[in-house]
Amino acid sequence: TDLSGTTNFLVLALLVTDLSGTTNFLVLALLVLTSNETYFTRQIVVTALTTIWSLRLGTFLTIRVLIRHSDNRFDRIRDKFWPFLYFWCFQMVWVFAVSLPVTLTNASVADCPLNSLDLIGWTLWAVGFAIETVADHQKFAHNMLPVDSRPPFLATGLWSVSRHPNYFGEIILWTGIFITSCNVYSIAANDMAFGYYLSAVSPVLTFLLLSFVSGIPLAEKKSDKRCAKLTKYKDYKRTTSPLIPFPPNLYKHLPNFVKVLLFLDF
Repeated sequence: TDLSGTTNFLVLALLVTDLSGTTNFLVLALLVLTSNETYFTRQIVVTALTTIWSLRLGTFLTIRVLIRHSDNRFDRIRDKFWPFLYFWCFQMVWVFAVSLPVTLTNASVADCPLNSLDLIGWTLWAVGFAIETVADHQKFAHNMLPVDSRPPFLATGLWSVSRHPNYFGEIILWTGIFITSCNVYSIAANDMAFGYYLSAVSPVLTFLLLSFVSGIPLAEKKSDKRCAKLTKYKDYKRTTSPLIPFPPNLYKHLPNFVKVLLFLDF
């Protein structure tokens, strides 16, 4: 049986999924910005930050799918219509919710001078973006090593102080976007303020999804299945924070309840 057609279809489906997931953020940001036609400095900056993040992540995911011809994130649902449809519907909700700070900032017809909140927000975005980009590159380079010479798990670079530094960077950068957008909420009319503050769902949802749903749990399950019997892997998990970067020599001495409460190391 010739499976080339099926393989090509699956690769195309994965490409469309990744590209739509990231580029929808860009499209939504530009659509609201150009429709409102105010072009305040803050609006231009948050749109630029969203564009940079969208293009970088979309390109990275596309290259990864083209090389692998598969994506374990979709292995269980790619050939099932209803689960895959559910995933696409959830993706729309995810894009809308996480984009709220950018959408509401670009939709505002009022402006206020740039201030310390902008500096804090943009700095957090830059730090988060740098962490996510470096972590993704390190993971990609590790996976591209020949199988016979590749370590069973990555424990160098940023991955030596966090088991999932890429997710930490993602959470931090969207927190930064939310913080800078708070300036717009402060000048919103009283009857609109509550709706604006709902955009806090952006960093909160990002944190919850990556920490408890589609991020760390799936990645940990895959790593545990592959490396659970390795002593070095057990030591790595015991001494390395699952999300927040922390020195391993200090982390391994923390009481278990501290690891659970502060670092979500379940």
